[in-house]
Amino acid sequence: KNDEAKKLLYTRVQNFANEFKREYGTIICRELIGVDGAQKPTPTPRNPEFYAKRPCLGFVVSAARIVSEFIEQN
Repeated sequence: KNDEAKKLLYTRVQNFANEFKREYGTIICRELIGVDGAQKPTPTPRNPEFYAKRPCLGFVVSAARIVSEFIEQN
């Protein structure tokens, strides 16, 4: 029974990831925010300007919407 539950969960997670990828082209953070993987990360101050430039909040909102839709369907 546990194996069946895990299998169902894995399928749901993959469905979620595929839907997010369909919308954004990737599920990899550095690709979502446009950071070249070859670059060395440089720390920057975490201030309002930093967060205003980052699209992360929009990705979180989209992910929550996708999960909400999956919950409604199941």
